[in-house]
Amino acid sequence: MDERLPDDLTAMRTALVRDVVRILGDVGAAEDVCVSGVVATSQALVHTIEESILSALHEADTGLSHRRSELVNLLVRTGRFEGALSGYVERQRVQQRAALSRGVTRLRACGDSAELDQQVAGVALDALGARRVALSRVRDGVWSSWRMASVEDLGALTAWAERGPIALEHLPVEQAVVNTGQTALTVAPARSGASAVQTLRTCVVGPIVVENEVIGLLHVEFGNHEPGADERHLVLSFGQTLGRVHEQLTTREQFGGQRRAAEDLQRAAQRAMSINADIELSVDPLGISRESRGEAQVPTADRSRAKLTARQRETLDLVLRGYTNAQIAERLIISVATVKSHVRAILHRVGAVNRAEAIARYVAQDHFGAD
Repeated sequence: MDERLPDDLTAMRTALVRDVVRILGDVGAAEDVCVSGVVATSQALVHTIEESILSALHEADTGLSHRRSELVNLLVRTGRFEGALSGYVERQRVQQRAALSRGVTRLRACGDSAELDQQVAGVALDALGARRVALSRVRDGVWSSWRMASVEDLGALTAWAERGPIALEHLPVEQAVVNTGQTALTVAPARSGASAVQTLRTCVVGPIVVENEVIGLLHVEFGNHEPGADERHLVLSFGQTLGRVHEQLTTREQFGGQRRAAEDLQRAAQRAMSINADIELSVDPLGISRESRGEAQVPTADRSRAKLTARQRETLDLVLRGYTNAQIAERLIISVATVKSHVRAILHRVGAVNRAEAIARYVAQDHFGAD
């Protein structure tokens, strides 16, 4: 939210406050409130003025029609200013949501986690409409600086880099955000030699969550004013989206590595089958010994599958199709822990140490059985 109102609203407020002071006298330091120009403070000012006018109307002598007319007119003007202020706030919120949506689109366009690392600070700055953004990592109870961006001189953010790594127990606000998964307010650190004004800047601290675990934090400065509920909600939403995108990219990369390993094992198995076929052909050209053993009638893969329960066979089918544990759990409507139990049983039956080897072994067994 912008710190200052547009000129037309500022003029309305200034004239309103001037007449309030003229008619009612000092109204809760109205002149000081007027100078700040912060939207939230202007909203508080409106409520103060309305209460003062209503109180004056209640106490006014019914015979003083001119006085009552002045108060009623002042109340109407206050209502108009409140309506204009509300319209401005709603327009600001629409713009904020649009900026956040554009930021989410940019995050999702990242091709891998390395690109995300490079883009995330700048995207956060634009999407949140902030002055400064600092992202940090949280691992094993330790906070450490990660990425930073600023609309001003980046040197203003050097104080963040000077802070890490630090045990979370020494950062109570950040520790609370990690524990609760909600946003909090804190005072942004000032770099060496900073003025007293710079040390008073308040920022929003928000979590970056992956699989219900806080893996990092966002520290966002919106300006010299204290961030309100709208800014805190924006930071929370951005952190949640960033966590989901990070999870999707790392899962895709991990699966890609497993798939490549499985393909390598499959090629090795096919090579072994080719060598085995050449050996069998050289010692038993007619394949009589294989047929006499009955191997052609009972495929090896089918024998392995027969040892599994119905649910384990369903799990195996999805594993062979490249599904992750979370995707299998969603598809079969069971918990991730149950999926992991089924996968362990499948690995034991097939004699594999991991999913990639299990896929390769099953493919190899299926090929041998089909010969």
